[in-house]
Formats: sequence, C-alpha cells, structure tokens
Amino acid sequence: GRLGVHAFLLLCEAISLLSFSNSHRLGISVGTMLIFSGFVQAAEGSTFAVVPYVDPPCTGAVMGIVGAGGSAGAMVYSLMFREMDYNSAFNIMCVSIFVSAGLTCCIFIKEYASLLCGEIEEAETEVRCDVQYLGLKDRTPTPPAHLQLINEKEVMIP
Repeated sequence: GRLGVHAFLLLCEAISLLSFSNSHRLGISVGTMLIFSGFVQAAEGSTFAVVPYVDPPCTGAVMGIVGAGGSAGAMVYSLMFREMDYNSAFNIMCVSIFVSAGLTCCIFIKEYASLLCGEIEEAETEVRCDVQYLGLKDRTPTPPAHLQLINEKEVMIP
C-alpha cells in the first residue's frame, strides 16, 4: 500500500515537472508548477510514512538520515541550476525522480511485501501489557525530591 502510493506520487511528480519544464506559456507554467508542488509535498509525506517500518527501534535515526538526504538533494540541485542551463538541470531532475520511483519497487521491509515480490508475513510478536512484563511489579512510585507526601497530599518543601 504505502510503497505503491509512494511510487505513484513520485511518477506523478516527475511527469508534472517534465510538463512544467517544457511549458512556454505563463499560465500553463504556473498551473503545472502548482500541480508539481502538490505532488512534491505528497511524496515527501509518503516518504515519512514508510520510515517507521524501515527499522522500528531506530526510527529517529532513520528520520534524521532521510531529512539530511532531502537537504543534501536541495543543495545539489541548487548548484546544478547555478552551473547548468535550466533545460539540462530540469531534465536531470526529472530522470532522478523517475529513477527514485523505479527504485521504490526494490524496497523490501521485513514482515511486509515489496511491490514486486514477497508476501505479508504474520508478525510473531505478542502484545503484553501486564505489570510483570513491564517491570513495574515491585516498583512503587517515588515523588520528586522537592515534593513530600504528607497525608496523601503533595506539599512543596522550601
């Protein structure tokens, strides 16, 4: 589901950018730029929808890498537009988006099917919420150091 939507949004993003880069009238350029911008935002959102499934215990680190990759891409494309003519820069950007959409088919996440192969596997985890499992059986809550319990009321100690 998520990977299919992500690949679709990337394809639509590349097609709308290609149409924007080849438009020669202002009205058409503005309209295709708005459509392109919508697909860019949607594809970014779908990227972060996939992130929690890549490595669940390290979701923060994966999000950091994904965010840094976006910033690095922005730097590379801004340098491309500065050093190259616009047509070549737009064409390279379109090709890289098409390649990214194709590479989405190669993403494989454990316990989930990829776009090309695999089956959804049942997770062999058991959800347990009992006190003993959580390690709270012999633990009693302690108030913070600046509070003292007096007759079931918290009183601030100066």
